[in-house]
Amino acid sequence: MAWFGSRSTSVRRRGARGMAAAVALAVSIGLVAAGASPAGAWADDTADDMAAWSSALPGFLFSGGSYSAFEAREPDVAIYPSGINDGGQITGEYVRRDGESGFVRSPDGQFSTFDVAGARATEASKINDGGQIVGRYSEDTRLVDDSSRVRGFVRDPRGTITRIDFPGAQSTLPTGINDGGDVVGYYVDDLGETHGFLWRDRQFTPLDLVGARSPTPMDINDRGEIIGMYLDDTGVAHGFLLAGDRYTMISAPGSPATVPSGINDSGEIVGYTADDLMQAGASGFRGTPGAMDEYASVTVPGAPRTLPLGINDNGDVVGLNESPDETATWPNAAEEWMAMSAGGSAGLDLVTVRGITVNTAIAGQVEALLAAAEADGFTFTGGGHRSPERQVELRRQNCGTSYYAVYEMPSSQCSPPTARPGRSMHERGLAIDFNCRGELVDSRSDPCFQWLAANANRFGLYNLPSEPWHWSVNGQ
Repeated sequence: MAWFGSRSTSVRRRGARGMAAAVALAVSIGLVAAGASPAGAWADDTADDMAAWSSALPGFLFSGGSYSAFEAREPDVAIYPSGINDGGQITGEYVRRDGESGFVRSPDGQFSTFDVAGARATEASKINDGGQIVGRYSEDTRLVDDSSRVRGFVRDPRGTITRIDFPGAQSTLPTGINDGGDVVGYYVDDLGETHGFLWRDRQFTPLDLVGARSPTPMDINDRGEIIGMYLDDTGVAHGFLLAGDRYTMISAPGSPATVPSGINDSGEIVGYTADDLMQAGASGFRGTPGAMDEYASVTVPGAPRTLPLGINDNGDVVGLNESPDETATWPNAAEEWMAMSAGGSAGLDLVTVRGITVNTAIAGQVEALLAAAEADGFTFTGGGHRSPERQVELRRQNCGTSYYAVYEMPSSQCSPPTARPGRSMHERGLAIDFNCRGELVDSRSDPCFQWLAANANRFGLYNLPSEPWHWSVNGQ
């Protein structure tokens, strides 16, 4: 099956400096992490989800021509192995009921976990031959993907952490590291737009691929070749290989998504494609763009889906596979959303306060805020409760129309940032997007925003830093 694209084009590079820190993408692997419970609202039942994950999604190692499965030895723990070095050390995410840590698995199968000091959640992404690990962390949420500001790190073999933040960025998400310590990843700017970056010798170089939306580098080899993914205008994921100042598109004809996830020093890449918008039959591949017309399948025997996420110079591959046990369910974002939003607004006690529909739990404080603002000469209107169906419509509008874009893509990759269905405080009637003088409050220099910033917390409403107009009971 020939599908490696051959089109090449140029890449814009802009120099920048700064200390680096990293936070990585949820690797676009079609997995959904349950979010932190909003204050005063409904708690997400993550225990059942994580138990299902650990039984349905074992990690796999392909080495010496054979596949072997591995899981964490603790009960109710899910692992997401995403990197492997030439010594056979494997790294990734270690998700427990109460949060997540980075992990390292030794060649003899022993697990050790680690956390960035002061972080509530830590994720590891890739590991180089020197034992340096690149990853990301959250200081405010128990799962990194739910943080309003994800930050990055590089961890050396002694456990010393170097934190990395792209200057002025909302979030910095490193995803790959080579033996020279060069780091790739992506960052989200103050407008909510996504850009790739290279961090070398403690200096940042932004990477914007011409004609590509939300470029997301995933890995880098010792030759400096970078692989990653981007979204087209419809929100469909495609792969790219960046070598020097040229990139080559990697796209599988007929597949809504092509996601490269790892590259070794020989230029061999691994990744996966999805056969339909529900990611049925997600299929792993390995190959070298430009050097061959065929790709080799990476398929764990008997597994309905295989997701390769990392490869080393020996050709060893790690990733996730779906258990063939029909009683173990694959976590599905659309199904999770439907379960969380069952009954739509029928299960909520809603009331309209001066034209804004909110949960009755906050009606009194909203009325008091609006009255206080009016007394000071400010008249606020806005949108409060939002139906689950409307949240899906907004995701299609702001994130793209593919299954991944609607249900799974991190909110920070949407323009403007838009919560995943089932995760928005609007769906619970606990958030308001404020208008003032008939216009959206979209600037922090607006006197209307300044009034809210000075007074809203008195009424139990807090701002989401990336959106001046969005205020909720927990700032999310």
